[in-house]
Amino acid sequence: MLRCPLIGLLLCCGIVSSAEAKIRMLFVGVDHYAYTVPNLKGTVNDVDHIKKALHDTYGWQVDQPIARSCPTPVTTDTSVTLTNDCATRDAILGALGTLITASSEGDTVLFYYAGHGSQIRDTKHHDQASGWLDTILPYDARDPKFSVPTEIVDEELNVIIQNANRVQGANIVTIFDSCHSATATYAAETGSASREVVRLDVKTLRDVPTLLPRTAKALGYRAHFAAAGDAEIAREVDGVGSGPRAGVFTSALVKAIAAAPNATFADLIEEVKMQIPSGEVGGQHPSASGALNRSFDGKAKGGILVPAQAQLGEVALLSGLLSGISVGSTFALFENETLARDDNTPPLATGQISAVTDARATVKLDAAPAATLPTKLVARERNHAFGEIKVAVRLDVIGSAVRAQVEQALNTIPFATIGAGGQIILSNKAQSDPNIYASAADGAPVDILPPSDDPTFPLRLKEVLTRVARAQALLDLRNEHNDPNLTLCVADVTIPVAQGLECPAAPSTPGAASGFMTPPERALHVNKNVYIAVANNADAPRYVYVLVIDSDFSITLLTPQDAPLQPTQPQRITILLDTPGEKKFIALATQIRINAGVFEQSGGDRDPATCSSALERLLCAANTGSRDATTPNSGAWTTKIVSIKAINAGE
Repeated sequence: MLRCPLIGLLLCCGIVSSAEAKIRMLFVGVDHYAYTVPNLKGTVNDVDHIKKALHDTYGWQVDQPIARSCPTPVTTDTSVTLTNDCATRDAILGALGTLITASSEGDTVLFYYAGHGSQIRDTKHHDQASGWLDTILPYDARDPKFSVPTEIVDEELNVIIQNANRVQGANIVTIFDSCHSATATYAAETGSASREVVRLDVKTLRDVPTLLPRTAKALGYRAHFAAAGDAEIAREVDGVGSGPRAGVFTSALVKAIAAAPNATFADLIEEVKMQIPSGEVGGQHPSASGALNRSFDGKAKGGILVPAQAQLGEVALLSGLLSGISVGSTFALFENETLARDDNTPPLATGQISAVTDARATVKLDAAPAATLPTKLVARERNHAFGEIKVAVRLDVIGSAVRAQVEQALNTIPFATIGAGGQIILSNKAQSDPNIYASAADGAPVDILPPSDDPTFPLRLKEVLTRVARAQALLDLRNEHNDPNLTLCVADVTIPVAQGLECPAAPSTPGAASGFMTPPERALHVNKNVYIAVANNADAPRYVYVLVIDSDFSITLLTPQDAPLQPTQPQRITILLDTPGEKKFIALATQIRINAGVFEQSGGDRDPATCSSALERLLCAANTGSRDATTPNSGAWTTKIVSIKAINAGE
């Protein structure tokens, strides 16, 4: 059988461990379809399996639906199951919306789907590099009476989930056991049959729901599990002996959850991959994306983690210059991510980066390990080497004693300098106010620090200045400033991209809040849509990543590419600015796929203002990311940078 995943579609995240937080769950399984979609046999079984695993492992109270009865969710429901003819398009979206509306900050909505998926040609929005929109197929998908698709398109879910994060402040976990592929092969131990869920080329797409301004104090987190890679099959097979038919991915995930209840999402997906062979033709490659430092039990830790490999007596990081790894940075090595994020776990070994290429780095171990290192490792960064980067800090603090304490803390940070024209301004509002406020040079708030005599003040100050240094390092990687092979537009008007990308003309009136943003900076309004478009004008496909540095020096990746961007297929992203201040948009084009998520870093007391792009393209608040300032220019990659200033209405 072929199912089809919304790969990278929904980036949602982990369960909050607070006793007051609630978990709400939606389970969908579709074996039988109303129209021309081939039927399946194992999705309802999958629903039963995942519900039992979550109940047995975490004690979550899952619903027991009455046979042949379609539930009508109300605001008090915490678990809803929709299968077969109950799982219509309206029922799925209605149940999901009801559970989200009932949620508050810190609550979590889990959405599990098993069934067919497909793709629709993106003739309208052009927000995916592949040119196709991913879909999941409800019971009434492909209804011939409708001129617009009756399946559920990723862009619809994008906005629904973003609004849940931004308005309710709810966390979202999505698990899709499905696939998107032109054909489906019915795989079973007793035989196989060929089936097909064709991709659609349509002229009319549904309108995307409205992206709402952020009202939640804290943004929700996100994580997504997918059964297979882009254009791959997701199989279901008969169980051993007389066991029930089930999805290969769900069966593996259920085993992984039971075996390691406290594992991070990253370790769970690695365990799933080990259970599913991918070497054969048409094999599936499960994946997970989002805040993978979370776990189903709600625990989470920050830290920059990088896959590593031990082989022939050497250790290498599977990331390099183009993922922010720098010579001189130190790392600790662990068996898996769960152990790497536990501060109480001793590392297997420690070392320093001695050499870096574009996609790989060599680790020089501090000492021989006590035992042979496993081939697969996880490296956690202990200290980042910033090279020649210096962060200038201006002191506007009141009180000689406070000033002396702040200066003492700054003197312990090797990449910090004190000067009149600082990138960061440290101040206290009055002698009676114990807190220290960090702001950008333009006055935009960056973070609120504890009093200067607090034992945690030096560490918190270093964390803030590290964010600034990492943002500067990202800007310093720019090269080939006038490269015609890369175009980046940022505007407050819709940017046409269907026939190639031409940036809207800048306004004729200086300072007018309209048009393409180029130096000198122009102003865009907070809580208004901003349209970003990027085009690869080179002769060959390239991976193009768009990032934004917010005024609090948070870094957000807007386009983790699922496919290389074709020269004839520009890509557009729509975001909603939440906070005022300067924003810098960066486009990075590479000939090879890179781990661009490593660039990301979360902000301080406020979250990144631009955590509102198309959901499948956002890795939000990963608390990771850096670039080395000494990165050399290379013909293999290039960047473009556009700056804007977000202002409040009326300014």
